[in-house]
Amino acid sequence: MDKYIITVNGNTTLKVIATDMVNPEVTAGVENFSITTSRFVAFVNNTPLFVGSIAGCVVLVAAVVVLIILRRKKSDREQEQF
Repeated sequence: MDKYIITVNGNTTLKVIATDMVNPEVTAGVENFSITTSRFVAFVNNTPLFVGSIAGCVVLVAAVVVLIILRRKKSDREQEQF
């Protein structure tokens, strides 16, 4: 059994050609997959996860800003009453 070591970073296309005595040639392949050892690169290349994380952070920041604004308005109303 042969062993192959592939060292590639980025999107890759893999094509496998198998031959035997019965079927002269069988071809299979996978396109546009990523080989990397970096978790950050894998995170950025996973588009749904990356976009979802950014959207979640934006929603979280917006919620904090809204809470701060509402508390300030409430505080201003209470001070006007005195």
